[in-house]
Amino acid sequence: MAGDPNSDDYYKVLGVQRDASEKDIATAYKKAAIKWHPDKNPTNKDKAEANFKKVSEAYEVLSNAEKKEGILVWEEVEEAAAEARRSSLMVWEVVGPSAVWAGWVVWAVLLVACTSAAAQNGKTGTIKDYDVHKERYQVKLSDSDTLAVKIANVLQQVQVQITGVESKPEFNGNKGKVIGFDESSNRYQVQLADGRAIALQSVNLVFSENTRVQIQGLSKQELNGKWGKIASFEDAAGRYVVEISRDQSFKLKPENCRL
Repeated sequence: MAGDPNSDDYYKVLGVQRDASEKDIATAYKKAAIKWHPDKNPTNKDKAEANFKKVSEAYEVLSNAEKKEGILVWEEVEEAAAEARRSSLMVWEVVGPSAVWAGWVVWAVLLVACTSAAAQNGKTGTIKDYDVHKERYQVKLSDSDTLAVKIANVLQQVQVQITGVESKPEFNGNKGKVIGFDESSNRYQVQLADGRAIALQSVNLVFSENTRVQIQGLSKQELNGKWGKIASFEDAAGRYVVEISRDQSFKLKPENCRL
């Protein structure tokens, strides 16, 4: 398989299979590095430098066991989200003044701020069902336990795209997944595909479609606290289109939407 420096997939950048050995990865990198080294491409140095940087980054990640594992986890989250969308499992259920979804099967989440089961905080799992009467999600943890969890104790591990980071513009355009939230700084912890983790405010993140968000900080107090689904993001306006019911939606700023 030929390498493709234009791919977002590090394996495809080097042209190796996902089960490639360390030796295969190293061999592919050396081949690609020679091919794209700027000194080997004097008539097209700009393209060569860009591609050389990409293959070097791919090798740095795939030759590091911890970073490589981060890619696998990230891909699993993406696939889980895609499967949920394909299966049309997001079903509206009205609970009191807010709207939530039942049937978020195969949706990856992180448990946070659990007081009665504090030992479970930080564990990951998937939502299997929602109990309308008890207002609890049934969460299947990665260690096989199943817990009944309040909405407030579930943080979605959704895919995001980074934007508008002025201090480190090299992060802009990258994709990652949410792995935590710091209440004190009001920032999300985001893990990039190469395994690095950074803390960012909601204004620097674009949540993927179908992400469940809670509305906050609006002058229309009756909307604050309601849950909705992101239908789309309008780049020009910098607004999400958030559906709070089948026939009602609002255009909201990123800072007015919380996971």
